[in-house]
Amino acid sequence: MKQISKKHHYIPQFYLRNFTNDENKFHVYLVKENRYKANGKLFSPETHFFEKNGNTLFIKDEPTDFLETDFYGDLDNDVAQLFNKIKYSTEERHGLTEADMPMLQFFVAHLFWRNPSNDEFVKDLLQRKGLSGLGLNISDTNTKQILLNSKFEKEIVGNESSYKIIKYWLPFILFQNLIGNNSPLTILRFNPGEKPSLISDNPLILRNPQNCNVYKDDFILPLSGDKVLIRTKKLKPLYHNMARVLIDHLLIKQANNFISTTDMRYIPQLNEIKKDISIEELRRQVFACLVE
Repeated sequence: MKQISKKHHYIPQFYLRNFTNDENKFHVYLVKENRYKANGKLFSPETHFFEKNGNTLFIKDEPTDFLETDFYGDLDNDVAQLFNKIKYSTEERHGLTEADMPMLQFFVAHLFWRNPSNDEFVKDLLQRKGLSGLGLNISDTNTKQILLNSKFEKEIVGNESSYKIIKYWLPFILFQNLIGNNSPLTILRFNPGEKPSLISDNPLILRNPQNCNVYKDDFILPLSGDKVLIRTKKLKPLYHNMARVLIDHLLIKQANNFISTTDMRYIPQLNEIKKDISIEELRRQVFACLVE
């Protein structure tokens, strides 16, 4: 029997490696337990930010991992090349061409939808709209006629693992939302100084998270300890390094289960700074630092 993969990263390993120390490791903070795992032991990216069988589909009770190995695997391999350009290039555009930007935007959408925090929303969406309502049509192999409400469609919708396909599919069907959106993507570079690296299991910062429109809303995505990707219409011509610290603080606030950092002192320090500030006010301050 073919061996299938089980550890499926919702935060890709190539992305996590941009937030590790010189040994490609980090400490893992357990959000719900308010402590570091294993008394601050260092872990490699492959050991965290994954779900067991997160992208496994069960067809007639038989597991298959093509969604992980082929679909997400191909996407992550392509985007990893862009991240290498960004990481090592000294050019003003960080080695990226105009043709690279849609792929970067596409990755942001996938990063949003593949996060387990969106699972229940996607399950409900599939039950309410069905496959055809989400742009996935089933047709007769002989007549090519589209079959609505077919027995096969009902079986797929009734399959408890089918929502995982929808999570992968949503960035495709929603891509049309980019039409008419003239907010550019920009990579900002900060001088991190001695600031540790930090990333959470919910790394995408949306300006209006209640809208769930990752193709239209302004957003910030950390790319590494010294670079962030931002989409907005009008950036401030000057911005302060403190904005990067505020971003880390917001990443802590919106984390679900895990935060990684290269310095165990960093998270307690950030939690002490403005400890009474709400996540909404912190979000406002972050965008106010960078956007006119």
